[in-house]
Amino acid sequence: MENISYLFNGVIHLEEFLDKISPLKSSNKLGAVLIQLPPSFMVEEFRNTEKFLDRLLAGYDYAMEFRHPSLADRGTLGDVETL
Repeated sequence: MENISYLFNGVIHLEEFLDKISPLKSSNKLGAVLIQLPPSFMVEEFRNTEKFLDRLLAGYDYAMEFRHPSLADRGTLGDVETL
């Protein structure tokens, strides 16, 4: 579950980043903010991403990139669609 702590610590850095790019948002030039998970982030840890997503600032579009092969499972993709 080491990667989960990185996610939650990452919220602070993401908020700082969003503050710095806020001129793009206010001028309608900002697309989705990409959250790229490390290749070591496995399906067992995926179940906790909803807690992370709940902490993200509202008003932005986010995209998450899952790179570990265990996350390519069809059941997992169904879980992602419900988030």
